[in-house]
Amino acid sequence: MLQTLKESKLVLTLFTDNEQVAQDSEINDNVEFNYIRVKAAQAIEEAIKYADQNQYNQGQHVLSDMLKQIEKSHPKNQAKLQVLKDDLVQCQQNVQPQVYQIQGKLQAQQQCVSHYNQQSQAVRLNDMYQIPLQRQMVQQQQQQKQQQIWNKPQQLPQQLIQLQKNPQQQIQQQQQYQQQQQQQQQQQQQHQQQQQQQQQQQQQQQQQQYQQAYQQQYQNNYH
Repeated sequence: MLQTLKESKLVLTLFTDNEQVAQDSEINDNVEFNYIRVKAAQAIEEAIKYADQNQYNQGQHVLSDMLKQIEKSHPKNQAKLQVLKDDLVQCQQNVQPQVYQIQGKLQAQQQCVSHYNQQSQAVRLNDMYQIPLQRQMVQQQQQQKQQQIWNKPQQLPQQLIQLQKNPQQQIQQQQQYQQQQQQQQQQQQQHQQQQQQQQQQQQQQQQQQYQQAYQQQYQNNYH
């Protein structure tokens, strides 16, 4: 009975923190891209947590470190990762004190969820115009809200006259308003809890998938 011996050769190329990856180096660029995408989502999530605690500098530091890590990625991935870099730069602006409380938190959360789910149109299509379009949409929404605020004072006098004629109606409206506010707060809390649970589950699943992909890749090199 003949036995066949199979030899395999594994070549590992190690890079230091300050060393750039060579253009011709062998690497599964798709695995690296998805790995960095998840790491970017984690960095945004961590920056949000710091901002919630008013620790804005720590959040900026986390995002800066992630940008440096992307700069050291494989050259084949640089074009695809440009969208992630743009999102991280925008997130740096969103987690600044004044911006964060107004609109920055919502935008950062949307970026985090989109990269966890890999549902960002910018990531799928490598669309470099996605970020400016998002900013334009936000500016339009802000202008609409400001216009609504300026239009409200014209309606206030008539409402005040009606309330003065019927004090009981004023009390009822105040109670209804308080109830609506409480319901909205409860809905927001429930929505945030659901989002956090979904993010944690997706994060765990994706980490397991990428770990399996790395293990499979190295096993194929051994055999």
